Amino acid sequence: METFKKLICLDRDDTLIRNIPYLSDPSKIDFFPGVIPGLEALQNAGYGLVIITNQSGISRKIFNLESYRLMENAVVNKLADSHVSILATYFCPHGPDEGCPCRKPRPGMLLQAIQDFGADPAQSWMIGNADSDVAAGEAAGLRSLQIDPQLVSNVPGRIYRDFSEAVAHILETDT
Repeated sequence: METFKKLICLDRDDTLIRNIPYLSDPSKIDFFPGVIPGLEALQNAGYGLVIITNQSGISRKIFNLESYRLMENAVVNKLADSHVSILATYFCPHGPDEGCPCRKPRPGMLLQAIQDFGADPAQSWMIGNADSDVAAGEAAGLRSLQIDPQLVSNVPGRIYRDFSEAVAHILETDT
């Protein structure tokens, strides 16, 4: 497996794509504006990109593993069509009450990604839309940013209104 000193760990739903609860129809994937150019910029700056996502719809039997894999492949392939390479996708199929060590806000998936790609947590980032994303990133030793479209103004270094602003912060911080 290729190594990346710097990783960007990305939440999927409501960070990269609009959240449709328990989405299992690839035709409904809708990337937020600025996501694809932002991911290209991060990739061009030498970051490896991985998706880190909780998918409790599997344990709740709302959709199955095969449906999830279809969605995962569709997201990765749509990004690849735009020259964005996702190195890996990590998902937790468990519900919030199952105590799984990989389910965000626990850092299991992020720690696995760091190990798999030989990344330096201090040079890596987590971007998500929820407090649990930030908590998981911080627990894994990553710098973490939150996307909140309802935010009236940015909280520099912590919360941004959109993906493009978070990417700009990362690129400015790491230059």
